[in-house]
Amino acid sequence: IQWTPDGKWLIYTDRKNRLVRVDAVTAAKEVLLTCPEQEFWSVAVSPDSRWLSYTRPAANQMSVVYLYELATKREIAVTERWYNSDLPAFSQDGKYLIFSADRDFNPNYGRLEWNHIYNRMGGIYIAMLQASTPSPLLPRDTEVKVAARDEAAPQAAAKGGKGQATGKGQGKEAADSKKAPAEVKVDAEGLTARIVKLPLSAGYYSNFYCDGKHLWYSSGGTKVYDFESREETKVCDAPMSVC
Repeated sequence: IQWTPDGKWLIYTDRKNRLVRVDAVTAAKEVLLTCPEQEFWSVAVSPDSRWLSYTRPAANQMSVVYLYELATKREIAVTERWYNSDLPAFSQDGKYLIFSADRDFNPNYGRLEWNHIYNRMGGIYIAMLQASTPSPLLPRDTEVKVAARDEAAPQAAAKGGKGQATGKGQGKEAADSKKAPAEVKVDAEGLTARIVKLPLSAGYYSNFYCDGKHLWYSSGGTKVYDFESREETKVCDAPMSVC
């Protein structure tokens, strides 16, 4: 059970394999979806409270990540049925859907099973929700910064410091902190082709949170990946739910 970010609805799943929305004012319930095979898992709500993401099994029992638009009741498949995918999470800037998928195949030969076994298959994947959104992992040209000469600074100092910063900008910063959540828009066509893998080794990843520039997750502790520097940093030894 969870609140939508706008505080207007409660979203929950139950043992009847239903995904239900409850009006926080009238307590009216609406069954959004049912899944004959199993309960819904890993339900995420978009920052603008207009979309849901969740997983449910395909006919071959592989778990598929879906998007669901609450206003139109439209369901969009994000991943294909060839790999298990789960744990979707929206980035807070509304651009990406992050999820885990078992797409790394590194077989070992079991001495007892006399067969190939597969461990540590998981990776972190990012889907660009709009076709116009570039991948956060695109290579960038080296930037050369040239220091600009400030001609106005000496003149302002000579006039009694009129050019110095005042507190007028503080109100704007406070207003920006209360700005509306990012609107999530989805281009369904070609969505499965707009998926990239974070350049990390295969493992077990969960508890995703992304602000659009950094991605936090659990994997042997809490770690953060910086899209700009392309570096992974360990934050603490505890998982994300504790950190």
